[in-house]
Amino acid sequence: SKGASANERSRTLAVIPPVSLRFLKEVMLFAPGQAKTVELELRASRAHIKGKLSLALPEGWSCSPEKINFELTAAGKQERFKFKLIAPARAACRDLTAVAEVGGKKYSREVQELNYQHIPPKLIQPLSRLKLLSLDLKVQGKNI
Repeated sequence: SKGASANERSRTLAVIPPVSLRFLKEVMLFAPGQAKTVELELRASRAHIKGKLSLALPEGWSCSPEKINFELTAAGKQERFKFKLIAPARAACRDLTAVAEVGGKKYSREVQELNYQHIPPKLIQPLSRLKLLSLDLKVQGKNI
């Protein structure tokens, strides 16, 4: 606003989901049929959040367990969860998303705050996504 001091900053009202989901990696490389652990972090936006966490699997991929129950007792609390992900038997390039079901509603976004001195604080909520690459690579000629 006009006449605001250098210490005053405006902020827009943001509607945020009860949980924020974030994969710890952006890309994972698999050999066809290989199993690896995928880890994600859940952060509560409110206190006393309960639900089920699952992966929205691309065709041909599988995971264990199928769902994980979670309970985050305090706003801001973070917890990490692991799934064993198994690539299909053929080469594939797909995106993986996670889904947190809370109170019958599904959430798949990460809440990120952009906070720089020269602009007003802003929240962005991109889809929480992990790029999966299953490639049949062969290494030949190990001696130089």
